[in-house]
Amino acid sequence: MKPLPPLYTLIAFEAVARLSSFTQAAAELNLSQGAVSRQLLLLEDYLGCKLLQRGTRKVELTLAGEQYLAEVRSALEQLVGATASLMHWQQDKQVTVACSTAIASLWLMPHLSAFRQAQPDLSIRILANDNVQELQAGDFDLGVYYFRQPPKGANAVALFDEQMYAVCSPAYLLAGPLSAEALLDERLITMDGGQRDWFNWPQWFSAQGIAWRPAARQLSVTNHHLAVQAALAGQGVALAWAYLIDSYLASGTLVMAAEAKVTMSGAFYLLRPERRPLKPAARLFADWLTSLVAQS
Repeated sequence: MKPLPPLYTLIAFEAVARLSSFTQAAAELNLSQGAVSRQLLLLEDYLGCKLLQRGTRKVELTLAGEQYLAEVRSALEQLVGATASLMHWQQDKQVTVACSTAIASLWLMPHLSAFRQAQPDLSIRILANDNVQELQAGDFDLGVYYFRQPPKGANAVALFDEQMYAVCSPAYLLAGPLSAEALLDERLITMDGGQRDWFNWPQWFSAQGIAWRPAARQLSVTNHHLAVQAALAGQGVALAWAYLIDSYLASGTLVMAAEAKVTMSGAFYLLRPERRPLKPAARLFADWLTSLVAQS
């Protein structure tokens, strides 16, 4: 076999390229930023070419770096898969499903009993992570995430489109639904974490033709799941995906704070890792998810 660069330099290169940051890559690898930088220099010296553009605030790949990254990532994913299989991390009768905390708690969990009854011999592991960019191909068998557009080159199948509702507890709004403009004077529950750009109050009001002004009373949380929980607790009005809260609306534990609805530009997608065939357990779960959506 021809000589290869040290494996740790390839791992460091992939992390820096994926995160576009030496600092974040160092934190992920539990190394100092200087150590990661030295590993990249060692790799570039070994290859005899530059992989990264330095001197900018954001790490950018050279043309050679982009080409090499695709091959390195593919090789590492194969190595991860082979290692996992050897160590029985991916047992034939276990399926790992990656999704956001909102999808896990509001949608998957309430329906899992039906799958477990149909497939009692299979084990299910829910990997809740609100940042899909942090996931590695070897971490999961299937993923369910919202995207305006699925990642380029991803093996993604649209499950369902979405609408966004303004909701609250019945006790919060005893008089019934308000006009959309009247919500400007209510306590609005906002998201200030990584999900804040999915959809927010300024966009919701803009869709109604209403000029946004910051509400005098706000409650900020870090993700959609907490926003829904805050609304259930009577803390204010939250924006919520209709598909994820249909059971709460049906039971009356949440109500529409205004009649206005906004159709989202994206959709929820079922993700399958690239370059790795679905094992039987994952295929069964994927088929069940698809049928669940079709029946809804």
